[in-house]
Amino acid sequence: MGKYSPIGDYLRMQPGDELQLSFADVEEIIESALPASAYNHRAWWSTQQNHDSRAWAKEWMNGRVDRQQRVTDGMLGSPRQIN
Repeated sequence: MGKYSPIGDYLRMQPGDELQLSFADVEEIIESALPASAYNHRAWWSTQQNHDSRAWAKEWMNGRVDRQQRVTDGMLGSPRQIN
């Protein structure tokens, strides 16, 4: 179980098609601080990064990442395929 696996579980349990999470929400769900790169680089939120974001990639497709407001929103249940 990777550090980010709990986010996949959390997203699977959410109703509806869209969700907004603050960075603090994500940290609470994973019970750990996000790395500085999550705050400084939008690319960190890409599901194609090397961290184990694949834990949520099948459940979430990022829409907007606002690093100043420290929120991200996206679509739930995305049909993305990660190789």
